[in-house]
Amino acid sequence: MALSRSLLPLLLPLLLVLVVALILPKTTAETLLAQSCEGSNYTANSEFRSNLQLLLASLSASNSYFSTDVVGSSSKAYGLVMCRGDVDPDDCKACVHTASENITQLCVRSKQAIVLYDRCQLRYSDARFFSSSRDGWIILMYNVGDFQRDPEASTAAAKRLMGKVADRAARNVSSPLLFADGTIAYRSDLPVIYGLAQCTSDLSSGICRQCLQQILDVYWSSAYASKKGGRILGYSCNFRYEIYPFFAGDPTISLGATAASAASLSPSPTPVTNVQVATQSGEGEDSYLHSNLFFKIFYLQHGGSSWI
Repeated sequence: MALSRSLLPLLLPLLLVLVVALILPKTTAETLLAQSCEGSNYTANSEFRSNLQLLLASLSASNSYFSTDVVGSSSKAYGLVMCRGDVDPDDCKACVHTASENITQLCVRSKQAIVLYDRCQLRYSDARFFSSSRDGWIILMYNVGDFQRDPEASTAAAKRLMGKVADRAARNVSSPLLFADGTIAYRSDLPVIYGLAQCTSDLSSGICRQCLQQILDVYWSSAYASKKGGRILGYSCNFRYEIYPFFAGDPTISLGATAASAASLSPSPTPVTNVQVATQSGEGEDSYLHSNLFFKIFYLQHGGSSWI
């Protein structure tokens, strides 16, 4: 039955909204974890600035979870972008777009910069940095809560899991990503621990494993080794572990119990509904309250710059 002409003016706005919703890409809020702005500054009309703009446009247009590019014959701009190995392709692309849009606002006119989001990272430089791992880390995060029951056994389980996950990530050279995740159900009376590790895919297997071992050593030798959650983000690699599921899909490896029993033992993740930030002066640290998940975050000071 044909629609009455009197109804068309009422339906047209609804049809327009539907068409726009179908055309627009899915957008999601990105969580900025850290940034590092280094090197000398470029000028507004410089060749490097033009090359950098072309580089960021190229990286933003990439449909890959990992991509590198070089723009320019002189005053070259080198860039790298990587998404976390478990995220959805649309979320990956949205994060990369956000990173490419924001990096020059977060690091105004810096010739070297990196931004680290929860789901992706983007780095550029005026010097070639591919295929080599830069020493040091940018940000260390930990859950202020300790393992409650048998903390020594729980910490040992976390160390075992992260060692195995790091091994698997570094050996994943046949995959586009040097990424792995896993779980460990050490004992039925202890929480299941979830972990992941990842390196930038330009690294060799050996360099990737060395990079991960360096930041794992930093964490396990720190005062936070008995915490029930921890994370370090570096220039070329990163890791994270928690006592709740935080990555998507099935784990690459399962230790102790089966994946099914591990899932039954784990608490459900608490949705993040509110974020409050309180700065503690003179300590170089911030305290983040994510719903009932409480984290402290330390920023590495280097060369007079602070990464925030």
